[in-house]
Amino acid sequence: YEIASCLVGSEMCIRDSVLAEDTETLDEVVVIGYGVQKKVNLTGSVSSVKGDALERRPVADATQSLQGMVPGLLVSNSNTGRPGASGTLTLRGQGNLDNNANPYILVDGVEMSLSDVNPNDIESISVLKDAAASSLYGSRAANGVILITTKKGQIGKPVVTLKAEVGFTPCWATDNYETASVQENVNMLYTVFHDARTSGKGETDEKAAAYAIGQLNSRFNKHGYQFTTNGTGAYENVNILEYDNSGRGGKYYDWDKAYFRTAIYQTYDMSVSGATQNTNYYTSLSYTQDEGRLKMNSFDRVSGRLNLTQKVGKFLELTTNASLARTKKSGYNDTRNTGSN
Repeated sequence: YEIASCLVGSEMCIRDSVLAEDTETLDEVVVIGYGVQKKVNLTGSVSSVKGDALERRPVADATQSLQGMVPGLLVSNSNTGRPGASGTLTLRGQGNLDNNANPYILVDGVEMSLSDVNPNDIESISVLKDAAASSLYGSRAANGVILITTKKGQIGKPVVTLKAEVGFTPCWATDNYETASVQENVNMLYTVFHDARTSGKGETDEKAAAYAIGQLNSRFNKHGYQFTTNGTGAYENVNILEYDNSGRGGKYYDWDKAYFRTAIYQTYDMSVSGATQNTNYYTSLSYTQDEGRLKMNSFDRVSGRLNLTQKVGKFLELTTNASLARTKKSGYNDTRNTGSN
């Protein structure tokens, strides 16, 4: 609006102009296979997840960070239990004949494995769930498409980000039962052998006791043990003796201590980003180590990324998206399915 102040009898006027603010909210945009569109104008079935929602989840694999974030996307954890084992993504059920339900995954337009992507580098994730994905990407998109866009710099001063996460899985996480002692184990075995003769074959307690003691001695005599009982009943207390003075009689080997540990999860991230009128850059370096409760299971990953865009003159723009990942998985790997042929 305009305010005017004029002197009477004079042609000179002083005018003050004031700009009125008119605030409007921009529509949310979604990255899809053929560019960027406003979400309100998008006709296909697309779900979007922002990168800051993924950063709040302390996981080593981006697959696990998607769990519960996208409607219709089922994330099944690996049945191996190994650290770093990628889960299975199922979108709209089974879509092909080769027993592969995983969607087509593209990171900045390049096909990659999610286990090689640092979750902290992700800017947004778009999930294409309908038949339109097949028209864009062909038969590879039969199970849907997951498009991942990594971060870029923002205009202003360079931003340096440091992030560290440490977690642990203590022994009491799986310490559910108290282990039977050596005496309790031997007494149980004696009862089993004794019952196999009395209930199974109708023999007397004397014959069953002799058989049970004979079975124990035949199995453990070579390890320096010798067993006797004071009676012939099924629930006698077995005497654990030594005949070679080895000092091993009645000793218990702690298998839990030998196999398991307090597992440590740690990840360290550093990124530098920024932008000017002509240059946009984002670079990161990350190290992740995830230990399993089983001592032989571990996961190590070192990853780095460089996103660089440089304008040359008015009509030329050069873009480089480079990523490097070194992943090491070690330990017990049992992927057999014993529930079906």
